[in-house]
Amino acid sequence: MTPSRRPTLRTSTAAALAVAGLGLTSCGTNTPDSVDEPDTVQETAQDPGILEGREPTEPYIGPYDSAFVDMREDYGGMEVIVTGQVQDIIAPVGFTITGAEDTTLAPLLVFYNPEEASPEAGDTISVTGTIHEVFNPPVVEENVGGDPGPDELAYYHGQPFLRADNVTVAEPQDSTPSS
Repeated sequence: MTPSRRPTLRTSTAAALAVAGLGLTSCGTNTPDSVDEPDTVQETAQDPGILEGREPTEPYIGPYDSAFVDMREDYGGMEVIVTGQVQDIIAPVGFTITGAEDTTLAPLLVFYNPEEASPEAGDTISVTGTIHEVFNPPVVEENVGGDPGPDELAYYHGQPFLRADNVTVAEPQDSTPSS
């Protein structure tokens, strides 16, 4: 007689136990997906400005807009690069900027060295400098090296300002079509 090729009960039981064992190990909690999850949370936490109460790790570079205004306190004492539009020349060493896109924002006071730039109302500019949360005329006079003019600046007392290290006036765009 030839041996039968039908699986025996013993062989079937062993195969079932092996498959069941593999199934149970895949239900464990140490899968690659659960290990990567904390890394994802950590990466999100490192983004500047994402978590309230944490100071940003990168300087702000961007437009003077509502996002900057909302985060301005977080950047206090840090160097920022802000672009905007000159609203008014306030004093020989100061002017205000507004958002080029959002003109509803309160103007930001900027102190600069007038020997380095000559912005005019309406100019689009880029300002590199340190953001300060409270304007105090005597301190500004000492740090700027010029009298900010107390009469002109009384309105801004106690408001935030930007102490500019560099002011760049953008070249006007030629609006005439070229032929």
